[in-house]
Amino acid sequence: MQGTITPFDNSAEGWERSLYAFLAEKERRSGSRRTVEGYSRMLQHFFATVGKPPDRVISRRSSPGGTASDSPASSRRPSPSAPGSPA
Repeated sequence: MQGTITPFDNSAEGWERSLYAFLAEKERRSGSRRTVEGYSRMLQHFFATVGKPPDRVISRRSSPGGTASDSPASSRRPSPSAPGSPA
């Protein structure tokens, strides 16, 4: 794993362009190359750990076509002691 971000390459495609754009925006907003290098290392480590490219990683809570209302937490009713609950 390298310690600095990969230089932008015009031949990059798909998710790689998105990653470069994300890191460039981080550098623009923070003004700190060190911040960008930290984000780059973190992302490289994450994708190396999961063993998949970014376009193949999905959240455990999501699925293609799923919505936030599909999650188990959204189907729970508030407890009777919750503020604003009917008595």
